[in-house]
Amino acid sequence: MNDLDSAVFKSVFDESVNPLAIIDPSESILYVNDAFAGQFRKPQKELVGSGFRALFPDEQTFFDNGIYTGAYQRLWAMVNSFFADSDESTIQFNAISICCDDTTFASRVVIRRIGDGSTMLLNIFDVSEEQAREQNARNEIYRSITHLAEARDNETGQHLRRIGTYSRIIASNLELPAAFVSDIEEFSLFHDIGKVAIPDAVLRAPRKLTDDEYDLMKTHTSFGYEILSDATTLQMAAEIAHCHHEKYDGSGYPRGLSGGAIPISARIVSVADVYDALRSERPYKRAWSHEECVTELRRGEGSHFCPLALEASLQSESQVARLSEELAS
Repeated sequence: MNDLDSAVFKSVFDESVNPLAIIDPSESILYVNDAFAGQFRKPQKELVGSGFRALFPDEQTFFDNGIYTGAYQRLWAMVNSFFADSDESTIQFNAISICCDDTTFASRVVIRRIGDGSTMLLNIFDVSEEQAREQNARNEIYRSITHLAEARDNETGQHLRRIGTYSRIIASNLELPAAFVSDIEEFSLFHDIGKVAIPDAVLRAPRKLTDDEYDLMKTHTSFGYEILSDATTLQMAAEIAHCHHEKYDGSGYPRGLSGGAIPISARIVSVADVYDALRSERPYKRAWSHEECVTELRRGEGSHFCPLALEASLQSESQVARLSEELAS
Protein backbone atom coordinates (compact mmCIF):
# COMPACT_ATOMS: atom_id res chain seq x y z
CA MET A 1 0.00 0.00 0.00
CA ASN A 2 1.83 3.10 -1.23
CA ASP A 3 0.37 5.41 1.39
CA LEU A 4 1.83 3.28 4.17
CA ASP A 5 5.33 2.89 2.72
CA SER A 6 6.59 5.90 4.59
CA ALA A 7 8.05 4.87 7.94
CA VAL A 8 7.39 8.37 9.28
CA PHE A 9 3.74 8.24 8.28
CA LYS A 10 3.34 4.78 9.81
CA SER A 11 5.00 5.86 13.05
CA VAL A 12 2.78 8.94 13.42
CA PHE A 13 -0.29 6.89 12.49
CA ASP A 14 0.46 4.09 14.98
CA GLU A 15 1.33 6.40 17.88
CA SER A 16 -1.57 8.82 17.45
CA VAL A 17 -3.98 9.06 20.39
CA ASN A 18 -6.77 9.59 17.86
CA PRO A 19 -8.56 6.47 16.61
CA LEU A 20 -7.43 6.06 13.00
CA ALA A 21 -8.02 3.47 10.29
CA ILE A 22 -7.25 3.07 6.62
CA ILE A 23 -10.07 1.84 4.38
CA ASP A 24 -10.40 1.34 0.62
CA PRO A 25 -13.21 2.42 -1.75
CA SER A 26 -14.89 -0.97 -1.30
CA GLU A 27 -15.25 -0.02 2.41
CA SER A 28 -12.86 -2.74 3.59
CA ILE A 29 -10.66 -1.91 6.61
CA LEU A 30 -6.99 -2.25 5.67
CA TYR A 31 -5.22 -1.04 8.81
CA VAL A 32 -6.01 0.41 12.24
CA ASN A 33 -3.91 1.94 15.01
CA ASP A 34 -3.97 0.94 18.68
CA ALA A 35 -6.29 3.80 19.63
CA PHE A 36 -8.85 2.64 17.06
CA ALA A 37 -8.66 -0.99 18.19
CA GLY A 38 -8.95 0.10 21.82
CA GLN A 39 -11.99 2.24 21.14
CA PHE A 40 -13.84 -0.70 19.57
CA ARG A 41 -12.43 -3.19 22.13
CA LYS A 42 -11.33 -5.53 19.42
CA PRO A 43 -7.85 -6.78 18.34
CA GLN A 44 -6.40 -5.08 15.30
CA LYS A 45 -6.18 -8.36 13.39
CA GLU A 46 -9.94 -8.89 13.79
CA LEU A 47 -10.80 -5.41 12.56
CA VAL A 48 -8.56 -5.62 9.49
CA GLY A 49 -10.41 -7.20 6.61
CA SER A 50 -13.85 -6.47 7.99
CA GLY A 51 -16.25 -4.01 6.37
CA PHE A 52 -16.49 -0.36 7.41
CA ARG A 53 -20.23 -0.75 8.13
CA ALA A 54 -19.56 -3.42 10.76
CA LEU A 55 -18.55 -0.50 13.01
CA PHE A 56 -22.18 0.68 13.11
CA PRO A 57 -25.27 -1.08 14.49
CA ASP A 58 -28.55 -1.81 12.74
CA GLU A 59 -31.37 0.67 12.13
CA GLN A 60 -33.21 -0.36 15.30
CA THR A 61 -30.22 0.59 17.46
CA PHE A 62 -30.00 3.95 15.73
CA PHE A 63 -33.73 4.39 16.43
CA ASP A 64 -33.22 3.41 20.08
CA ASN A 65 -30.62 6.17 20.34
CA GLY A 66 -32.78 8.88 18.81
CA ILE A 67 -31.77 8.71 15.13
CA TYR A 68 -35.08 8.06 13.42
CA THR A 69 -35.90 6.45 10.09
CA GLY A 70 -35.68 9.54 7.88
CA ALA A 71 -32.36 10.70 9.35
CA TYR A 72 -30.95 7.15 9.22
CA GLN A 73 -31.80 6.77 5.54
CA ARG A 74 -30.37 10.19 4.66
CA LEU A 75 -27.15 9.39 6.52
CA TRP A 76 -26.44 6.20 4.58
CA ALA A 77 -27.51 7.74 1.28
CA MET A 78 -24.86 10.41 1.90
CA VAL A 79 -22.23 7.76 2.71
CA ASN A 80 -23.13 5.74 -0.39
CA SER A 81 -22.79 8.87 -2.51
CA PHE A 82 -19.34 9.60 -1.06
CA PHE A 83 -17.95 6.14 -1.77
CA ALA A 84 -19.38 6.24 -5.29
CA ASP A 85 -18.08 9.76 -6.12
CA SER A 86 -14.30 10.04 -6.29
CA ASP A 87 -14.53 13.83 -6.68
CA GLU A 88 -15.51 14.30 -3.04
CA SER A 89 -12.45 14.50 -0.81
CA THR A 90 -14.00 14.48 2.68
CA ILE A 91 -17.19 13.50 4.42
CA GLN A 92 -18.18 14.09 8.05
CA PHE A 93 -21.30 12.95 9.93
CA ASN A 94 -22.63 12.01 13.35
CA ALA A 95 -23.72 8.43 13.96
CA ILE A 96 -23.90 5.62 16.50
CA SER A 97 -20.94 3.21 16.65
CA ILE A 98 -20.88 -0.26 18.16
CA CYS A 99 -18.09 -2.07 20.01
CA CYS A 100 -17.38 -5.80 19.97
CA ASP A 101 -19.23 -6.20 23.31
CA ASP A 102 -22.35 -4.60 21.74
CA THR A 103 -22.02 -1.37 23.73
CA THR A 104 -22.62 1.76 21.67
CA PHE A 105 -21.45 5.36 21.71
CA ALA A 106 -22.35 8.58 19.92
CA SER A 107 -19.70 9.10 17.26
CA ARG A 108 -18.41 11.70 14.85
CA VAL A 109 -17.10 10.09 11.68
CA VAL A 110 -14.63 11.76 9.31
CA ILE A 111 -13.42 10.08 6.10
CA ARG A 112 -10.73 11.68 3.90
CA ARG A 113 -9.35 10.43 0.61
CA ILE A 114 -5.54 10.25 0.72
CA GLY A 115 -2.92 10.01 -1.99
CA ASP A 116 -4.43 8.99 -5.32
CA GLY A 117 -7.76 8.18 -3.69
CA SER A 118 -7.19 4.43 -3.61
CA THR A 119 -7.24 4.56 0.19
CA MET A 120 -9.03 6.69 2.76
CA LEU A 121 -8.25 7.85 6.28
CA LEU A 122 -11.07 7.09 8.75
CA ASN A 123 -11.51 8.85 12.11
CA ILE A 124 -14.27 7.81 14.51
CA PHE A 125 -14.45 9.94 17.67
CA ASP A 126 -16.54 9.25 20.78
CA VAL A 127 -18.63 12.42 21.25
CA SER A 128 -21.14 11.13 23.80
CA GLU A 129 -20.32 13.74 26.47
CA GLU A 130 -20.19 16.57 23.93
CA GLN A 131 -23.59 15.60 22.51
CA ALA A 132 -25.12 15.41 25.98
CA ARG A 133 -23.99 18.99 26.69
CA GLU A 134 -25.28 20.16 23.31
CA GLN A 135 -28.63 18.45 23.89
CA ASN A 136 -29.09 20.23 27.21
CA ALA A 137 -28.38 23.56 25.52
CA ARG A 138 -30.79 22.74 22.66
CA ASN A 139 -33.54 21.83 25.11
CA GLU A 140 -33.28 25.26 26.70
CA ILE A 141 -33.51 26.90 23.28
CA TYR A 142 -36.50 24.72 22.33
CA ARG A 143 -38.37 25.78 25.44
CA SER A 144 -37.63 29.45 24.76
CA ILE A 145 -38.94 29.17 21.19
CA THR A 146 -42.15 27.46 22.23
CA HIS A 147 -42.72 30.01 24.98
CA LEU A 148 -42.45 32.78 22.39
CA ALA A 149 -45.12 31.03 20.33
CA GLU A 150 -47.35 30.72 23.41
CA ALA A 151 -47.28 34.48 23.86
CA ARG A 152 -49.33 34.87 20.66
CA ASP A 153 -51.86 32.20 21.53
CA ASN A 154 -54.45 31.90 24.26
CA GLU A 155 -52.72 28.79 25.59
CA THR A 156 -50.45 28.66 28.63
CA GLY A 157 -47.16 26.98 29.44
CA GLN A 158 -49.09 24.44 31.45
CA HIS A 159 -50.93 23.35 28.29
CA LEU A 160 -47.60 22.53 26.63
CA ARG A 161 -46.33 20.83 29.75
CA ARG A 162 -49.45 18.65 29.87
CA ILE A 163 -49.14 17.71 26.19
CA GLY A 164 -45.51 16.74 26.74
CA THR A 165 -46.30 14.73 29.86
CA TYR A 166 -49.23 12.88 28.28
CA SER A 167 -47.16 12.14 25.17
CA ARG A 168 -44.32 10.75 27.28
CA ILE A 169 -46.72 8.47 29.17
CA ILE A 170 -48.26 7.13 25.95
CA ALA A 171 -44.86 6.53 24.30
CA SER A 172 -43.61 4.79 27.43
CA ASN A 173 -46.67 2.54 27.57
CA LEU A 174 -46.05 1.64 23.93
CA GLU A 175 -42.58 0.50 25.06
CA LEU A 176 -40.87 2.76 22.55
CA PRO A 177 -37.11 3.38 23.01
CA ALA A 178 -36.03 5.61 25.89
CA ALA A 179 -34.58 8.19 23.48
CA PHE A 180 -37.91 8.39 21.65
CA VAL A 181 -39.83 8.79 24.93
CA SER A 182 -37.55 11.63 26.01
CA ASP A 183 -37.64 13.30 22.59
CA ILE A 184 -41.41 13.25 22.22
CA GLU A 185 -41.82 14.99 25.57
CA GLU A 186 -39.61 17.80 24.27
CA PHE A 187 -40.74 17.91 20.64
CA SER A 188 -44.47 17.71 21.32
CA LEU A 189 -44.09 21.29 22.60
CA PHE A 190 -43.69 22.35 18.95
CA HIS A 191 -46.98 20.86 17.77
CA ASP A 192 -48.65 24.27 17.26
CA ILE A 193 -45.54 26.33 16.42
CA GLY A 194 -47.07 27.15 13.02
CA LYS A 195 -49.69 29.30 14.73
CA VAL A 196 -47.13 32.11 14.74
CA ALA A 197 -48.18 32.63 11.09
CA ILE A 198 -51.92 32.87 11.85
CA PRO A 199 -53.41 36.41 12.19
CA ASP A 200 -54.45 37.42 15.71
CA ALA A 201 -58.04 38.03 14.58
CA VAL A 202 -58.32 34.31 13.87
CA LEU A 203 -55.92 32.93 16.45
CA ARG A 204 -57.47 34.82 19.35
CA ALA A 205 -61.10 34.80 18.23
CA PRO A 206 -63.25 34.36 21.40
CA ARG A 207 -65.77 32.21 19.52
CA LYS A 208 -66.06 29.34 17.12
CA LEU A 209 -64.34 30.09 13.83
CA THR A 210 -66.15 30.53 10.53
CA ASP A 211 -65.44 27.98 7.80
CA ASP A 212 -63.01 30.34 6.07
CA GLU A 213 -61.25 31.13 9.35
CA TYR A 214 -61.02 27.43 10.16
CA ASP A 215 -59.44 26.74 6.76
CA LEU A 216 -56.87 29.42 7.52
CA MET A 217 -56.25 28.01 10.99
CA LYS A 218 -55.58 24.57 9.50
CA THR A 219 -52.60 25.96 7.61
CA HIS A 220 -50.67 26.14 10.89
CA THR A 221 -49.68 22.49 10.34
CA SER A 222 -47.92 23.23 7.06
CA PHE A 223 -46.40 26.45 8.41
CA GLY A 224 -45.05 24.52 11.38
CA TYR A 225 -43.47 21.94 9.11
CA GLU A 226 -41.85 24.65 6.98
CA ILE A 227 -40.39 26.29 10.09
CA LEU A 228 -38.89 23.08 11.48
CA SER A 229 -38.14 20.72 8.61
CA ASP A 230 -34.75 22.11 7.60
CA ALA A 231 -33.24 21.53 11.07
CA THR A 232 -31.76 18.03 11.29
CA THR A 233 -32.19 17.96 15.08
CA LEU A 234 -35.90 18.85 14.84
CA GLN A 235 -37.19 16.13 12.51
CA MET A 236 -39.55 14.63 15.09
CA ALA A 237 -40.83 18.11 15.94
CA ALA A 238 -41.43 18.76 12.22
CA GLU A 239 -43.43 15.57 11.72
CA ILE A 240 -45.50 16.26 14.84
CA ALA A 241 -46.27 19.83 13.73
CA HIS A 242 -47.21 18.60 10.26
CA CYS A 243 -49.26 15.53 11.15
CA HIS A 244 -50.87 15.90 14.59
CA HIS A 245 -54.23 16.78 12.97
CA GLU A 246 -54.19 13.79 10.62
CA LYS A 247 -56.81 11.15 11.49
CA TYR A 248 -56.34 7.41 11.48
CA ASP A 249 -59.05 6.89 8.85
CA GLY A 250 -57.55 9.47 6.48
CA SER A 251 -60.11 12.23 7.08
CA GLY A 252 -57.71 14.64 8.78
CA TYR A 253 -55.45 17.40 7.45
CA PRO A 254 -53.28 18.69 5.84
CA ARG A 255 -52.53 15.63 3.67
CA GLY A 256 -55.24 13.12 4.51
CA LEU A 257 -52.76 10.50 5.72
CA SER A 258 -54.12 7.33 7.28
CA GLY A 259 -53.00 4.45 9.49
CA GLY A 260 -49.28 3.75 9.58
CA ALA A 261 -48.55 6.53 7.08
CA ILE A 262 -49.01 8.93 10.00
CA PRO A 263 -45.79 9.07 12.04
CA ILE A 264 -46.20 7.36 15.41
CA SER A 265 -45.04 10.56 17.13
CA ALA A 266 -47.97 12.48 15.58
CA ARG A 267 -50.45 9.70 16.39
CA ILE A 268 -49.40 9.93 20.03
CA VAL A 269 -49.57 13.73 20.21
CA SER A 270 -52.98 13.69 18.51
CA VAL A 271 -54.45 11.74 21.45
CA ALA A 272 -52.71 13.94 24.01
CA ASP A 273 -53.73 17.18 22.28
CA VAL A 274 -57.42 16.27 21.89
CA TYR A 275 -57.66 15.05 25.48
CA ASP A 276 -56.17 18.29 26.77
CA ALA A 277 -58.38 20.44 24.51
CA LEU A 278 -61.50 18.69 25.79
CA ARG A 279 -60.39 19.05 29.40
CA SER A 280 -59.70 22.78 28.95
CA GLU A 281 -62.21 25.59 29.19
CA ARG A 282 -62.60 27.83 26.14
CA PRO A 283 -64.68 31.00 25.60
CA TYR A 284 -67.10 28.89 23.55
CA LYS A 285 -67.11 25.68 25.67
CA ARG A 286 -66.87 24.39 29.21
CA ALA A 287 -64.11 22.06 30.39
CA TRP A 288 -65.13 18.42 30.08
CA SER A 289 -64.73 15.92 32.91
CA HIS A 290 -62.14 13.18 32.56
CA GLU A 291 -64.90 10.60 32.16
CA GLU A 292 -66.54 12.57 29.35
CA CYS A 293 -63.18 12.87 27.61
CA VAL A 294 -62.53 9.13 27.81
CA THR A 295 -65.96 8.43 26.30
CA GLU A 296 -65.25 10.84 23.44
CA LEU A 297 -61.78 9.43 22.82
CA ARG A 298 -63.11 5.88 22.68
CA ARG A 299 -65.73 7.03 20.18
CA GLY A 300 -62.89 8.08 17.88
CA GLU A 301 -60.90 4.85 18.15
CA GLY A 302 -59.88 3.64 14.69
CA SER A 303 -61.37 6.69 12.99
CA HIS A 304 -59.76 9.74 14.58
CA PHE A 305 -57.20 7.95 16.76
CA CYS A 306 -54.67 5.19 16.32
CA PRO A 307 -56.03 2.28 18.41
CA LEU A 308 -52.60 1.46 19.84
CA ALA A 309 -51.90 5.06 20.89
CA LEU A 310 -55.36 5.44 22.37
CA GLU A 311 -55.13 2.20 24.33
CA ALA A 312 -51.69 3.22 25.60
CA SER A 313 -53.14 6.49 26.90
CA LEU A 314 -56.01 4.72 28.66
CA GLN A 315 -53.58 2.25 30.18
CA SER A 316 -52.53 5.09 32.51
CA GLU A 317 -55.96 6.68 32.69
CA SER A 318 -55.90 7.42 36.43
CA GLN A 319 -52.42 8.96 36.18
CA VAL A 320 -53.47 11.17 33.26
CA ALA A 321 -56.60 12.31 35.13
CA ARG A 322 -54.53 13.20 38.19
CA LEU A 323 -51.95 15.09 36.13
CA SER A 324 -54.65 17.07 34.32
CA GLU A 325 -55.70 18.41 37.72
CA GLU A 326 -52.19 18.96 39.06
CA LEU A 327 -51.04 20.77 35.89
CA ALA A 328 -54.20 22.81 35.47
CA SER A 329 -53.71 26.35 34.19
